[in-house]
Amino acid sequence: MFYTEEDDGDDGYSEKHIASQRYYRNHAYIAELFQEGCVPDVRTVVTKQRMLILQKQVQSLVSHQSQLEEELQFIDKSYREKKEKYDESNNKFLSQMEELKSKCDIEKEEFFKTVEVQQNQKM
Repeated sequence: MFYTEEDDGDDGYSEKHIASQRYYRNHAYIAELFQEGCVPDVRTVVTKQRMLILQKQVQSLVSHQSQLEEELQFIDKSYREKKEKYDESNNKFLSQMEELKSKCDIEKEEFFKTVEVQQNQKM
């Protein structure tokens, strides 16, 4: 689509009208140049070289993800083992505490009476 240059002769148009026509003509040229059919979107064009690079990156990311998943499983396993050991030691402590409590038949009142007697004897 080509536009012809208007004559600048005196054909009854003022300079304002001629400038307006040139403005619209130039915008029509620009619109024609930048139509989607004329200028392809470079973001959608992928070369074979770029595709190979992207495939290598995907493989690298997949292997890295699998390594991170293995590391996460290892950390989770070690955490569970430590927690299990802690729970076992806690239960063992509580059971020993209960045994000691059962062996100790002195109640609080008796204990305080004994302490009071001892303090009185010292004085």
